[in-house]
Amino acid sequence: AIFEAFSNSPPWFMTVSGKVSGAEKRTDDNLRPGAERAFAEYLARSVDELQRRHHITFRTLSPINEPNTDYWYAANTQEGAHWSPARQAAMIDASDAALKARRLATVVSAPDETNARLFLADVAAYPAATLARVGQLNVHSYGTLYQTGVRDAARAAGIRLWMSENDTPLDGDRENFD
Repeated sequence: AIFEAFSNSPPWFMTVSGKVSGAEKRTDDNLRPGAERAFAEYLARSVDELQRRHHITFRTLSPINEPNTDYWYAANTQEGAHWSPARQAAMIDASDAALKARRLATVVSAPDETNARLFLADVAAYPAATLARVGQLNVHSYGTLYQTGVRDAARAAGIRLWMSENDTPLDGDRENFD
């Protein structure tokens, strides 16, 4: 079995809005400025505790989920958080450092973007040093456009690619079970 730890949102006490559903404005980052290290340490400790207590090994930790979308807002009924590509990079860097500080073999996976187009935009915005800290590139498969671009970006970076979420077809997608 392959296990991945992931986070949909920072805990409420680390957010700007005080809610795990997102910021007041859909396109605002909800992690309090400067809280990347504290949140990363929280995630790494959670991974460490779960591994020790339940005798499982997490191959990866995804600190962000569907980050560069406008889905996540304070009045929403589902947890989530917007992350600009710059904040994604800061969170990736902090998560890698926190995992290494605990001497865990778990690596960071990112960006766990909702679609291939946003994945490509996110990854293209990461500094080279941040991309080098990513042990697995994650993407969701909502839709069919730009998927070869995702494959090519992962190959060019030499980083394992993982489809971490899939739910097709979307409304309007053609489907043929034959």
